[in-house]
Amino acid sequence: MGFGVCAHLPVRGVAMILGNYLAGKKVFPTPEVIENPVADSCVSVPAAVNLSSVFPACAVTHAQKRKLADVVDLSDLFMCSEDGTEQPEPRAEKCEKSVLDNLLPTYANLCFDVDRGEFIRAQQTYTTLAMCLSAADSSAETLSVYSINDGVLMRNWHPPSTGDLGWDSFQQVVVPQKFHPQILNLAHDNIAGHLGIKKTYHRILRYFFWPGLKADETKYCRSCHTCQVSGKPNQVIPPAPLQPIPVIGEPFKHIILDCVGPLLKTKSGHQYILTLMCAATCYPEAIPLRTLKAKAIVRAFINFFSTFGLPKSIQTDQGSNFISKLFAQVIASLSIKHQKSSVYHPQSQGALKRFHQTLKSMMRKFCLETGKEWDEGLPLLLLAARESVQESTGFSPAELVFGHTVRGPLRLLRERYLSATTSPVLYIILYCILHCILYYTVLYYTVYYIILSYITLYIILYCILYCTVLYYTVYYIILSYITLYIILYCIILYYIILYCIIIYCIILYCILYYTVLYYTVL
Repeated sequence: MGFGVCAHLPVRGVAMILGNYLAGKKVFPTPEVIENPVADSCVSVPAAVNLSSVFPACAVTHAQKRKLADVVDLSDLFMCSEDGTEQPEPRAEKCEKSVLDNLLPTYANLCFDVDRGEFIRAQQTYTTLAMCLSAADSSAETLSVYSINDGVLMRNWHPPSTGDLGWDSFQQVVVPQKFHPQILNLAHDNIAGHLGIKKTYHRILRYFFWPGLKADETKYCRSCHTCQVSGKPNQVIPPAPLQPIPVIGEPFKHIILDCVGPLLKTKSGHQYILTLMCAATCYPEAIPLRTLKAKAIVRAFINFFSTFGLPKSIQTDQGSNFISKLFAQVIASLSIKHQKSSVYHPQSQGALKRFHQTLKSMMRKFCLETGKEWDEGLPLLLLAARESVQESTGFSPAELVFGHTVRGPLRLLRERYLSATTSPVLYIILYCILHCILYYTVLYYTVYYIILSYITLYIILYCILYCTVLYYTVYYIILSYITLYIILYCIILYYIILYCIIIYCIILYCILYYTVLYYTVL
């Protein structure tokens, strides 16, 4: 394409063409000729609406903005308009068709089809569990380790950090070899975050056990395709003398804040992460943000404090968003002490910085494995991080905060192994079999007694005819009375037997019916 100067514009009667961002997208494909500029609807200046010509506008420089920022209005902190109504957040340009369709692949592996009978038979069949079964059946001291719980082989395990104190014991399900891949997948892959060998091992030990668990878990983690493709952080931490850290005994008394980003922008517009961590329990929180401005950060950590309460102090670096006047006024209004870390010294927030390394690795592996964006898997990855045992404390952050083990995928699978019953299909088949037996039994006796009734009627008619012919003979008269007596006796006996059989069939039918109904309801 060549460039040059022309005497006039290609549109007749037009002396100036504004750019597309100034002309309101009226240049291409066909220029629209207007006599007066169109005022933008978002401009609230009266001159822009009343005047039909070009009007001047003023700009606020950075120096003037800092000068005007001495007085901060906290009422403008939340997204409210002048009349007090809530303003909607900016939405992404492209919305997904169905949020459920995007979430289904993530949760698909939590739908377990567990047959408890098959699991118990596998425990009794595999030779690798023979010693465990024999130990559970014996009356020796090993009975305190292995036991049979409602047909399922269990193992009583105490963490080494607490010892055999009794208050911190776990009832592990002894798993046969057939079910090892499912447990290893839940403990390491997908929403488990692809954590390291130690964390994955301790996560499994809380619920399951089998001989050779450590070797199988190590081999599985080292051969994980996603971990090999994404790699692991190669940051070498140089040795340094340990510095004493004040002991904090109250959860969420001291909070560490930091920011991560910019990351790859998602469809929701998120590009940054605000991270918070309790210094006492190492409980992490990560909130996706569209911007790192002080207003967005204040809004995010106030939502966090509404759940766990206000801390006494928070610790941040000296980023511009953390030392702004808005942030300082909000912290002062909430009576929170603000501790600033030394400049260019991230070791002051070492616990949170180390969590950043783990979180980035988990998000990278999640996106690589599922093909989804990082903000979609962030809540699930936080669940995996919160239920993992911390080496520094010996407990998971969720245990220290909530006082119990959270219900994660492995605990859900353990509950299914212990409470799963026989498949309902077997009850349906059993009901059909019993129904067929009952039906054909009743049909058989019905046909039998119908035939018997016809035979009896024929005999009666024959006897009546016989007695009539021999009626006039004394011998036959006497014989007829005897025969009639016998016939009447047979008739009475027949109806007695018939009624007894009918009552027997009714009782049999009721027994079978209520038996089938009982197993169906069960």
